[in-house]
Amino acid sequence: MKKILLPLLAVVFLGAAGASAWYFLMRKEKPYRAETLLPPSSAGVLYVENADEARAHWKTSPPGRIFGEKEVQDFLQKPIAAAQDKAGNPGAFDVLSKILPFAHREAFLCFLGIDVTPDFSVSFLSGFDAGDQSSQAAKGVDDAMAALRNRYPKGVREEKKHEGVAYETWSPSKNFVLCRARVGNFFLFSSQEPALIACIDQAKAVRAGKSNGLKDNPTYQRALQSVDAKRDAIVFVNVEALVAKFKPLLGAAGAGNSSLTKQFDAIKSIAASVRFEPQQLVQKVFVESPEAMRPPTLQLERTWGRKSLPLVSAQSLAYLGMGLDLGKYYDTIIAELASSPSSAQVGKAVQQMNEVLASQNVNLRNDLIGKMGPEFAASLEWGQTEAYPRVLVMAETPDAAGLMTALDRVSTFILPMVAGASGESAGAKMGTLDVGGTTIHQTLMMPKDGLGVFYAASGGMMIFAFQENALPTVFDAMS
Repeated sequence: MKKILLPLLAVVFLGAAGASAWYFLMRKEKPYRAETLLPPSSAGVLYVENADEARAHWKTSPPGRIFGEKEVQDFLQKPIAAAQDKAGNPGAFDVLSKILPFAHREAFLCFLGIDVTPDFSVSFLSGFDAGDQSSQAAKGVDDAMAALRNRYPKGVREEKKHEGVAYETWSPSKNFVLCRARVGNFFLFSSQEPALIACIDQAKAVRAGKSNGLKDNPTYQRALQSVDAKRDAIVFVNVEALVAKFKPLLGAAGAGNSSLTKQFDAIKSIAASVRFEPQQLVQKVFVESPEAMRPPTLQLERTWGRKSLPLVSAQSLAYLGMGLDLGKYYDTIIAELASSPSSAQVGKAVQQMNEVLASQNVNLRNDLIGKMGPEFAASLEWGQTEAYPRVLVMAETPDAAGLMTALDRVSTFILPMVAGASGESAGAKMGTLDVGGTTIHQTLMMPKDGLGVFYAASGGMMIFAFQENALPTVFDAMS
């Protein structure tokens, strides 16, 4: 019996050991998510949740179609080449163009933070998940880096390890270093070695169940819940963390209690999402600024009425609205300038501007700034056949007639100077145009391009444009 039992037990034991070994060797680790891989103290991030979907949506969106045209791409080659030359490391651009196509799932560019003492430094980290093409991505990254090293043969390459994770640093010159690592399902890159190490440490904390990265940051979570849930990309900036970095310097300079610097304390974070649709870009902006924290100049006297929305085209690529007591804000800034010994020149310039406007019977504070607000908005539209983007700036006004009179006086004064400086004084002119019962005041400064300042009042709003055909298009659509 023993002769049979002992071999049987040995077979069972070896089988169990083999099965356990196979399980531990073949099991797949749970993939990281970008939000958990980034430290909770990150100051900002550009985050794309699905790179493949975002690319597909971008190609069918209005700006995607414009930038996809051969003529536009050919036109952009010159400034891109100039930027590469200015950067001093043109090979880095080639690496990006070869690596980015491998980003298929999550991708990010993270602003880890900023240090102002003892030396000024900014920490960035980028990364992507290649999905089921990880092996191809690994080869592509290796090939791109090899090509970069061949271009700069004097560069110094080092292979290192941190917490068991292998990473590589490569420095083509004294002031530049490129670091890369593979952490789980993410390919990571940075131009600061401490930034890469911080991410490796964060990955270890995630595996140990000690951290959820940015998900542990309540400021980030509030921003995430306040933007578009169907977004293709999101940009988040932790303003509170950035201002905290600069406060020691401001205090040393005697500006720590300045009313201007206190304005920044009112803003905790800013987030913006974008969704690429075939007919438009859908954007949503969130600014966390608790009312109790705001200084008087940023406290709204009443809620934003959204009076500007009916004036914005459905084809607009961007729309931004806000509420602000501009007159009160102007008074605060002028008082700050008057008490600051370092801003005498600025104060003098404002005084000279007031004197010039006074010669035209216009008071900057009472006739212009004081007659605008609290609602302000701007929109941008750019048709595929248009040479320039169409920008509208809108300001609520309680006295449209008074504001129009002041604007006409200023336009009459500055038209000859601006037109003369542009060399198109012969065709420059002022006039009015009636469109659907709305009078548009036109100050044409550059006739060849149809550029100038054009304004009209509608629905308690003063609308400004800088192209001759912009406002007629708006009011034609409304009539």
